Amino acid sequence: MKGLRIGALAILFLLTSTVILIAQNEIIRIDVVGNRKVGKDAILSVIKSKVGEPFRRDVVERDIKAIYKLGYFKDVQADVKDLPNGKILTYFVVEKPYVVRVFFKGNEQLKSKDISPKLSGLKYTILNTDKINKAVAALRAEYAKNAFYNTKITYKVEELEGNEAAIHFYIREGKKGYIKKITFVGNRHIKSKKLRKIIHTKKRGWFSWFTGTGKLNRDILRMDVDVIKAAYYDKGFLEVKVDEPIVKISKNGKSIYITFKIHEGPQYKVSKVGIRGDLLKPKKELMKLIKTRPNKIYSSEVVRHDIKALTDLYSDQGYAYVDVEPITNLNRREKTVKIVYDINKGQISYFGKIRITGNMSTHDNVIRRNLAFAEGELYSGRKLEISRHRLKDTGLFSKVDIRTHKAKKKKNLVDVDVKVEEGKWGSIGIGAGYSTRENLMLTASIEHKNLFGRGYKVKLRTDMGSKMQYFRFSFLNPAVRDSIYSLGVELYHDRDVYDSFSSKTTGGSVQVGRPLPWWGIYGSARYTLQNVDVYNVDESASIYVKDQEGTRTESKMLFNFVRDRRNSRLNPTKGTKQSLSFENGGGPLGGDVDFWKTVADASWYHPFLGDTTIMVHGRAGAMDSYGGKRLLITDKFFVGGLRTIRGFKYGYAGPRDSNGDAIGAKNELIMNTELIFPVYKDIGLKGVVFFDAGKGFDSWGGIGEIRTAAGFGLRWLSPMGPLRLEWGFNLRRKNDEQESVMEFTVGQFF
Repeated sequence: MKGLRIGALAILFLLTSTVILIAQNEIIRIDVVGNRKVGKDAILSVIKSKVGEPFRRDVVERDIKAIYKLGYFKDVQADVKDLPNGKILTYFVVEKPYVVRVFFKGNEQLKSKDISPKLSGLKYTILNTDKINKAVAALRAEYAKNAFYNTKITYKVEELEGNEAAIHFYIREGKKGYIKKITFVGNRHIKSKKLRKIIHTKKRGWFSWFTGTGKLNRDILRMDVDVIKAAYYDKGFLEVKVDEPIVKISKNGKSIYITFKIHEGPQYKVSKVGIRGDLLKPKKELMKLIKTRPNKIYSSEVVRHDIKALTDLYSDQGYAYVDVEPITNLNRREKTVKIVYDINKGQISYFGKIRITGNMSTHDNVIRRNLAFAEGELYSGRKLEISRHRLKDTGLFSKVDIRTHKAKKKKNLVDVDVKVEEGKWGSIGIGAGYSTRENLMLTASIEHKNLFGRGYKVKLRTDMGSKMQYFRFSFLNPAVRDSIYSLGVELYHDRDVYDSFSSKTTGGSVQVGRPLPWWGIYGSARYTLQNVDVYNVDESASIYVKDQEGTRTESKMLFNFVRDRRNSRLNPTKGTKQSLSFENGGGPLGGDVDFWKTVADASWYHPFLGDTTIMVHGRAGAMDSYGGKRLLITDKFFVGGLRTIRGFKYGYAGPRDSNGDAIGAKNELIMNTELIFPVYKDIGLKGVVFFDAGKGFDSWGGIGEIRTAAGFGLRWLSPMGPLRLEWGFNLRRKNDEQESVMEFTVGQFF
């Protein structure tokens, strides 16, 4: 019994001793000494030692390294104080200097105020070598952005009193560098010339000062790798590989050489094409939409067309989230690929809420009236695309973004977010033009395209020259009470000086228009009332011109029908435009002039050999008076000049009186053929070679010799508007005609 008591006491003693030893090894407090700028919590957050846990020297050693890694301290020490109830762990730190100044030396091309923001994280912080190195990299990147690729940057830290510091950056800028050569290696099936056209990286050219091309951008260079791959996928090279571009910069930093190394791999043909899944129509009908064909070279562009064609078909039937996935199966031995379009139509959907944002001044109704869909209608992807084009065509918005997403409560509803970015509506324009008729002509205008935020268009314009002076004011409401009808009003006062007389025209017009339900035609009716004064008739003028002298009132109505299917109004490369107009003056409308006039006009654009475009334009017009009455010379057709037959002075490709002066014609027939090609694509500069044929004449039976001309020119969509400089040569010149005519103007093309 006595032995049991002694054993129990021994065990109790051992347990008590163990508890005391464990307690004495436990961390009861952690202190940080020496930190002034860096908070204690920031230091404690990186250490593993914790209050309440056992003290371990290997953990403390790792803690010291972790505190060093913060980059804020030049010395870190640890101390342990033993107490009866545990240990106090103290970290003694010595902070690096506090940066109070940053200096630059040697930066001449980039000013300190421009590069200082790149180093904003350095000043008023603890000196950190990693941050300085990142700042140096940021500076080099900024210099590279400005074409200084050989810039050398070093730095020195100056220690100041009070543990403060200044950083001095020493910059050797070097010379500006530009891309001198781009080389492709391994491209046997796609020519280097074509690859250079499609990539975004360009070598320095004549207009690099304007376009900014010729600079090295490594992010764009990486994008070009994908562009090259896409070009090969489109040619059936489905295993093509493009290495990381090799960039070499000359020692002086002025020349950059880029090499793309391409591993083309085999070319694949299509072995079989199929459709499966949710089919809205029989397979045979759906296959008619597919352009991919067996035994043809695989083309990723054609596959994308097929996906879009099928997606458009389903989306126009209300299937907003149809998924068309091309499943491909490669046969590497046969070098063929099998394609199956797998269609998952999803559920039928309807348009839900339409949210409009971004319109700070434009009223919502101006945007809504241009949408081809409404809330509650069956979903249609085609209507979304139409709406996007309509909003862009208004000219009110610089950006239009229409996005769809599922409604939160009802899954079969598709909400639409219409986000616009308003453009510049008000403008003051000054321009100039040159023609054989006018020589130099100055143009000034004040315009507002969105008056009161309601889409009203107001314009005041004047054209001043020695022979032409035009003053015009116009107002247009494109949608009266948000309807399909437009209403326009124009007031004008024009003065023209012709070869043997002058004319003044003062008047105004009212026009109503609307889209018609046939073939995309827009129709309009315009009533005009004006006074025409023919004066300053030369004594040597012909009898015909002398008979025109005096003032007459014209009251006339014009009906016009236009169908425009061009892909761009300012720079078309594909599509057609047709118009037909009929004008009637006098009769029941009153006035002093009784006549009729009709004009048919058509233009056709079609791509030809890459970026080249063929344009064919034709116009035929006829007019006559009622009952053999006299026609006003200012109403007649003047054929010859920049917009009719180039190579002739204004009106000189039509009737002329006994003095050789142009007097206009009752009929006109014009044909223009152009080959339009890019001269410098980056700035939109194009060249044109043309052939014109036509004539102005009074009798269709006595049309006689057709006048012809050919020539060349330049066109540019400049900030002032479409610019034309064209030189035409008369192919069958008569004795009193010029051999060639050069004309320059800022305005619309055909």
